[in-house]
Amino acid sequence: MTSLLAPRSPFDPPPLLHTILTQPVKSLIRIADFAISCLRTPPTRGSPPIRIVCISDTHCLQPEHIPPGDLLIHAGDLTNAGTPAEIQTQIDWLNALDFQHKVIIAGNHDTYLDPRSRRTLAPADRNAQLDWKSLHYLQHSSVTLPFHSGNRDLRIYGAPPKSRPAAGKNSHSSTPGAVTPGPKLSPTILRS
Repeated sequence: MTSLLAPRSPFDPPPLLHTILTQPVKSLIRIADFAISCLRTPPTRGSPPIRIVCISDTHCLQPEHIPPGDLLIHAGDLTNAGTPAEIQTQIDWLNALDFQHKVIIAGNHDTYLDPRSRRTLAPADRNAQLDWKSLHYLQHSSVTLPFHSGNRDLRIYGAPPKSRPAAGKNSHSSTPGAVTPGPKLSPTILRS
């Protein structure tokens, strides 16, 4: 029976009845997804979107073009060697960018930011102080940031990799319980 309903060639889309008979679970999931997307309400008009720009792996470079947004997240590897001087230079650059909020999470090359890896730095660099200016550095912590005159809040949790000195790439493990409890969210899903 299903062979009668099969498409004439592999390039033709199969008829709906053929798909339902040959792939019932997949068909049910697609129908349910379509029904749910039709029932979804549009976003509330009073809630402007928050534009998030995420960059990483700048390794002491300072790209000239960063897309505009409300929140900038630098997700690791600000530097090459991880010295306080390199990190401070990157902090100064990020601070000068035009974003309402800026968040930094360390990467495995940002040695100074991991207290266990500081011993690999020169003795003079081990106890240096950084001026974070208006940036939020997250190290197994979270921050709640207000947007659009306090009408919207966004909580971000940052967990840098747990690097071992000189271990390099993929030298981190996950942290159990990294996500902190908070209010239930009703996300808006955008489809292209």
